[in-house]
Amino acid sequence: MTGPPSPVPESRPPLEYPEVRASWIGTLILLVSLAIGVASPTRLGIVTLVVSLLLLLGGIAAFTWSFVVAAARSRTELLSVAGLYLLSEGAPSSVRRHLMGAELVQVVSCLTAASIRPFTPVAFGILAPVYGLGVAGVWSARHGRFRPRTQN
Repeated sequence: MTGPPSPVPESRPPLEYPEVRASWIGTLILLVSLAIGVASPTRLGIVTLVVSLLLLLGGIAAFTWSFVVAAARSRTELLSVAGLYLLSEGAPSSVRRHLMGAELVQVVSCLTAASIRPFTPVAFGILAPVYGLGVAGVWSARHGRFRPRTQN
């Protein structure tokens, strides 16, 4: 078995990838909806609920798409779940920082909002970070570099 693949060259700025932009746009929308929900959970918590569910559905769709693409690539390359969704291999560090940074912002902000307003629609925000992982999987399935599969 050979070592990890050489890192993907950082030839493109991270924000040129549509997946990176989509991740940050989703994060921004989530942050706004969380702020609205925390400010008025009884009247406007529904906004957080709807945004969270839409991001959850978008994340599920992204997971599904990335899984299908990764399954096709797995015939010739060794893919791992950590490499595909957490970008532990095969992604330039700048892209990894952006996608995992957006994911971290989503997780921390959702947990914070849910802890401030538990038992309200705002607590549904904890479902939204599925979006960030799904988008990271799409980036990795499309652009990630993985070790070639050897024939044994």
